[in-house]
Amino acid sequence: MARLGEGPVDWLLTNAVLADVDGHGSLRIEEGWLHVRGERICARGTGRPPADLPHVDAGGAVVTPAFVECHSHLLFAGNRLGDWMRRQGLEPDDPRLGTGGIAATAKATSALDDAQLVATTLARLAPLARSGVGTVEIKTGYGLSAPAELRLARLALEVAERARHDIGLDVVVTFLGLHALPTAPAHERRHIVDDMIGALDELPAGVRTVDAFVDPAGVSAEEARPFLEAARARGFDLRLHVDQFADANGAALAASLGALSADHLDATGPEGIAALAAAGTVGVLTPIATVLSGTRLRPPVMALRDAGVGLAVSADANPGTSPSADLRLAALLAVTELGLRPDEAFAGITLHAARALGLADRGTLEAGARADLVAWPVSHPFELVLSHLPLEPWRPLPD
Repeated sequence: MARLGEGPVDWLLTNAVLADVDGHGSLRIEEGWLHVRGERICARGTGRPPADLPHVDAGGAVVTPAFVECHSHLLFAGNRLGDWMRRQGLEPDDPRLGTGGIAATAKATSALDDAQLVATTLARLAPLARSGVGTVEIKTGYGLSAPAELRLARLALEVAERARHDIGLDVVVTFLGLHALPTAPAHERRHIVDDMIGALDELPAGVRTVDAFVDPAGVSAEEARPFLEAARARGFDLRLHVDQFADANGAALAASLGALSADHLDATGPEGIAALAAAGTVGVLTPIATVLSGTRLRPPVMALRDAGVGLAVSADANPGTSPSADLRLAALLAVTELGLRPDEAFAGITLHAARALGLADRGTLEAGARADLVAWPVSHPFELVLSHLPLEPWRPLPD
């Protein structure tokens, strides 16, 4: 099967049930066709398609935009299964059951050589490509020092290039420069922040976004602000982890800096919600981490919805709180555990996830969007978010 952009310049996808959401996040389902030119959808319609063009018959399948995974920590080594066991009241009795939090993952990641780390990450990405995902964000964050984070940025870009060429997956790289700071006097923590500000000038071309974990488990809003302001001044887009374990004014900070997204939101309060709505910042829900973290916190979905905050959904794949990269599972839990409607969950892994990455050209079947299409053997797109039964999607592309 050809890759996107290969094969005929102009072609038609016919006999399809087109399923996406409009610009307001409302579900659209219609029997129709798509006219693709190069890598873009140039027209969509119902009824008789244009004649005299090569076509691919979807066989009546539901065709959606490829899913967008807008928040992942897939670039790491080791595991933290022992940490998870302790949250369940169990004591790990095997050293192969990793413990020690983010610092332990950073240590394991630094011990793995470049080639092994790239290969390990690509192996994690390949199943995503087979499961209907077309775009994945990958963060650094397991370096914890400026030189180590710069190494991870370089390797993430290598992963992105290999993923695009080898498995047809688009990877967006985010520099998570402030993931955690050691317990130390304030002046020592500020020295680390200053080092990360300096690292911004050394980031390789191709890194588009910058992130910080604003939470009691990460860094304070006051510590993160100078780093994030420096990143914004250098032209980077911002995406923030915020308020996962307590309201740390992270959502308000994200909104004040014009961040693309504020992720987690488990403990965000009314002021943060109002700020996100006013700024148009996307809220990213991470339901697997929310459920597995061991707290009783739940993001205020009803208040976010009522305020008009667009909500994306992510699996938040990481070795600590969300050891899964299954985006359909995340969507299912977003409905059953967090209270999203099925249409909101579907929008959350397509259009709103793309918006969380600042990508206006995907997550939709509108004319002008990337023709990153997935055909599903289902009768309704809700089967993609309300069921977790195995599916074998396929990419409708001309030979």
